[in-house]
Amino acid sequence: MDTVWAEATGRYILGSGAFASEYIDDACRRHPELRVKDAIEQARRSFEVVPTPQQLAVAVRARLDPFPDSKESVKVEREAELAAASDRKVRATITRLHYQHGEPNPRCDLCSEVGA
Repeated sequence: MDTVWAEATGRYILGSGAFASEYIDDACRRHPELRVKDAIEQARRSFEVVPTPQQLAVAVRARLDPFPDSKESVKVEREAELAAASDRKVRATITRLHYQHGEPNPRCDLCSEVGA
């Protein structure tokens, strides 16, 4: 790992400062070594000049541990809420129609469930 980092920054990890060394150490504990090495190499290619260790650590973090997109999270939650509301409306309509027919209807799910 130290060799890949040294090639990317010109410094060894321990000489890169607390922020960079602590993040890379943490990343190595949580991710496979090959994935961390690939992230370092990809991050290094994103710079035109040799980055500082802190700059490279931030770029590596963006690849390995990106922050969740809050807009996407809100969109997913909203879609789930709309789907649940739609399901409740459909169920309410089925229930209302069930009580409107006098005799058991073989095509009615509720009549089938209660056996009546």
